[in-house]
Amino acid sequence: MNELEAAGLLDAPALLTLAVADIARAVRQRQQALAIAWPALRRLVVTLGARGALGAERGDDGGWRLVHVPAPAVDALDTVGAGDGFACGYVTAVLAGQALGTALVWGNLCGAHVAARRGVLDALPFAAQLEGLLAGPWPPPEKLTFRSCLCMPHQGLSCIRYT
Repeated sequence: MNELEAAGLLDAPALLTLAVADIARAVRQRQQALAIAWPALRRLVVTLGARGALGAERGDDGGWRLVHVPAPAVDALDTVGAGDGFACGYVTAVLAGQALGTALVWGNLCGAHVAARRGVLDALPFAAQLEGLLAGPWPPPEKLTFRSCLCMPHQGLSCIRYT
């Protein structure tokens, strides 16, 4: 979800102006309420635009492990579709069995790739196009392995077509 959606879910209207550490604190403060409202919820992901993404993963003990992954620096030309790009990268990583931190990295890379281009459909990346971003100034939290895939929107949802 994006920051605005998270503000409603976490009952934190000032979320858009908070630092990442304060957003993480809001998630921790509401972890019990989230577990009661959505007992099957295991992961919660908040996209933070240029600030990256924050992921929360609930363990078997009910506690939440929080991971923040900063976004790569790009010159944004068009942010329309960046969230869809994030979803493509994130879902691709999850389906590939990657850990939360890696899934956030893949999501950030795909979202940044879309934001640095005009349009949406033509900006959704092949995984091979993202490898150059891995050499950026921010280190990925885990070793990444890309599969060849193309993220394409289908019936209003982000899905993955392997090539």
